[in-house]
Amino acid sequence: MPTETSGIIPNVGMTEDVALSVRIDYSDSNPIYVGVAAPGSSTSNNVWRIKKVIYSGNNPISVTWADGNTKYDNIWDVRASLTYT
Repeated sequence: MPTETSGIIPNVGMTEDVALSVRIDYSDSNPIYVGVAAPGSSTSNNVWRIKKVIYSGNNPISVTWADGNTKYDNIWDVRASLTYT
């Protein structure tokens, strides 16, 4: 399974030399939700791996994952209602 690398650019990312679609949802200027899926994936399909970044002030302090795992099985459109651990 691919692993995420640093240096994500909105809507384009690279993971083990595989292009991915990337979506980022911001609160103020901080990215809160980051999702990746195969290029061309619909945001309403359950094909997204989504992480939630937790902040203390403006400092990121931890990352949690939708459903508590890194599987590509979540829906980006409902990211805020998912359970993150």
